[in-house]
Amino acid sequence: MKPSHAQWKYNFRWFALALLMAAASLSCAFAESLVLGGVGANETPQVPTAAPTLQTGARQTGEGSIAYLGLDGNVYTIVPAGGQPQAITDDANLDASEDSPLALYESPTWSPDGRRLAILKYAAVGGEPVTASLLVVEAGSGVSIEAFSSREHFPFYLSWSPDGQYVTLLSNSRGSSSLFLHLVDSDGEADRILHTGQPFYWDWSPDGRRIIVHTGGSRAQNQAAALGVLELANRAGFNAFDLNPSDFQSPAWAPHGEGVILAVEAAGGEQNLVLASAEGKILRNLAEFDGAIAFAWSPRGESLAYSIQDPFASQLEAKSLNLVSPFTDEAAEELFRGPVLAWFWSPDGQKIACFMLVNSMGKGGDRVAQTREQLRMGLFVYDLRLRRSQQLALFRPTESFLEVVPFFDQYQRSSTFWSPDSRRLVFAAQETSGVEGIYVVAADGSQAPVKIAEGVIAFWSR
Repeated sequence: MKPSHAQWKYNFRWFALALLMAAASLSCAFAESLVLGGVGANETPQVPTAAPTLQTGARQTGEGSIAYLGLDGNVYTIVPAGGQPQAITDDANLDASEDSPLALYESPTWSPDGRRLAILKYAAVGGEPVTASLLVVEAGSGVSIEAFSSREHFPFYLSWSPDGQYVTLLSNSRGSSSLFLHLVDSDGEADRILHTGQPFYWDWSPDGRRIIVHTGGSRAQNQAAALGVLELANRAGFNAFDLNPSDFQSPAWAPHGEGVILAVEAAGGEQNLVLASAEGKILRNLAEFDGAIAFAWSPRGESLAYSIQDPFASQLEAKSLNLVSPFTDEAAEELFRGPVLAWFWSPDGQKIACFMLVNSMGKGGDRVAQTREQLRMGLFVYDLRLRRSQQLALFRPTESFLEVVPFFDQYQRSSTFWSPDSRRLVFAAQETSGVEGIYVVAADGSQAPVKIAEGVIAFWSR
């Protein structure tokens, strides 16, 4: 019997994932009915108009294309309606032996214009990693180049620059507890290490000249924790901020370039969500919070969504999802309470997709903890115009899908489950038979989820 993609991936990547998972925890909360807040369903929400003008580049606006990892370890693309997939790679080997080394692919990530894919490739012999490489592939023609290869560094996450010229890779290295941020030219001409840290999160400036960085977690837990900006021009290096990072993961650069969102600890110990300049000066306090926080800008930079985990709550109590305008004095609005594990803005900025754990009831109505094998997840879409949510799917997520969940704020900077026209979503689920599949569902609930391929994880072109 051939090993599954998930089994081989675990055997090969355990060292990378262990480092990452040590930096964050996945909440074991269970989904409850949403408690809606804010304006009523028939009221028109006020959209802030004070945000700077957003200059957008060429992006897809239609159905786009879906890239997914197949059960054979190869990468494929497919149109949303299904049909015959296009093989982007064809040499994965999960049936490894002494004479036939393991080869598999990971992290298919679309370029900002939706025309290329950056893909990680791993090779191993006898269960030990040998090489890791980055392939950049023209999705239409299948023409590829090897932009990066190493026997020392093993990347596990990547992110394109806004103009598609570069790819940043996050790797671990043999004999080191640090993570390394690499800058790789997408045509393979150059590669350099920009910075190190553990854990490590970042976001590109819209002009592609700078990278906002958060390393080391919170200052309360690690005196080496830091915030700052990497200036890429002339190898200017890292400019550290005189700010104490609090309990969060990924910083977020405004889509129009006017400032960054950070979570910092004030002199009195309070945790604040702030808008700061690219030089680290706090421009505005947006919210005070207790616990861990995750956030993301709306695509046009008019609003910021953020979720908070209550540090004093039991695992059965809820997170909240909130909305604030960083450029006005309006108070933050709580959209709803509920144990949202991950959420993603739609490209049109009108909806937020929320992935939530779903109740498992025992005798007498007592909740029963779910193992990973029993875990069920609900996909909801919250409509900001109607101020209401709708459940679209109930499913058992794949292991690869679950790997995204604890780090959804970082993944939201580089990938999406949304179609470019904001009309559909893609997700990966296990059937009752154990077969893993890729499903597409209408964001308005007008159609049930449809299986379009067999695979373990999928992302839509941006």
